[in-house]
Amino acid sequence: MYRQLFPARALMAEGADVAIDRTGPVVEWSQNWSRLEQPPASCRIVKVRPYPADVVVMQRPARMHWSEMIPHLQAQGIRVVVDVDDLFDAIPKANIAAYQGYQRGAVHFDYVDRACKLADVVTATTPALIRRYGYGHGVVLPNLVPESYLSIEAWGKRYRSVGWPGVTETHPGDLEVTAGAIPQALAGTKWGFHCIGTGNGVAKALGLREVNSTGMVDFDQYAMAVAELEIGIVPLQASKFNKAKSALKASEMAALGVPVVMSPTPDNLRLHKLGVGMVAESRSQWQRCVSKLIRDLSFREDLAGRGREVMATQTYERQSSRWAEAWQDKAKEQAA
Repeated sequence: MYRQLFPARALMAEGADVAIDRTGPVVEWSQNWSRLEQPPASCRIVKVRPYPADVVVMQRPARMHWSEMIPHLQAQGIRVVVDVDDLFDAIPKANIAAYQGYQRGAVHFDYVDRACKLADVVTATTPALIRRYGYGHGVVLPNLVPESYLSIEAWGKRYRSVGWPGVTETHPGDLEVTAGAIPQALAGTKWGFHCIGTGNGVAKALGLREVNSTGMVDFDQYAMAVAELEIGIVPLQASKFNKAKSALKASEMAALGVPVVMSPTPDNLRLHKLGVGMVAESRSQWQRCVSKLIRDLSFREDLAGRGREVMATQTYERQSSRWAEAWQDKAKEQAA
């Protein structure tokens, strides 16, 4: 959504010649295989049928055959843009939802690397990812938000809620960086903690007796669920993987009118310097920031308002020209 569909829709609304293709080019294979499964590793692409595009944009091409397709497209005069939004060879082992997912033979982080080398342009969310995957033809395109987020108003706030959108299975060790600060900030108040996700392991990670949770939320309901929070947190441990991540969660919260406290990763700091949220690194800082927001309604509203003002400048609609340049002009320049 954030790396392809939102920017594509913004450009299409402006009349740009952009199309969303959910099937992709038709290829011919070296052997027959069941279309109910993924092609086996022994199968090779021998031909890509003529495809009606000047530029093809692909995201997270971790399957072997995606990188294999790139030279065939380029032989047709089609320029290829590859987008990456994570440091795939530094996924923590404890991230059970992703670590094994990128080390399964036909799906491997090495193929992302190969695709980036072959591409005409590599786009990524942060400078750290461009340093890793750019290979001299990289462009930073930060995660932004759709303009529609700015007008979303929660039907009703979850009264006195400090919250986190996420699941511990993909954020091992992140909540723990608050080091018990959240229970201390909530102590003596009528506030509680709310998780947008399964809630599994959240109470233990934060040192709380209990948390409320939504369960998994469909994407079309996600923005409203976040907007219902009174305060949001984005804790991230200081790992190589997290240091390359974008400030997407804090951006979402700010755009949706939720004041946010976040860890000082490089992209979170970039967003904070624009005027979004508060930054906390130590236990005392986490407690002080969350407590300030809980106890001071005026400050909470002011921080939420400032965050939304900043994010009004950080939308795909406002910055669509950056995507147009990377997808069209930059790709043409690199292929020349």
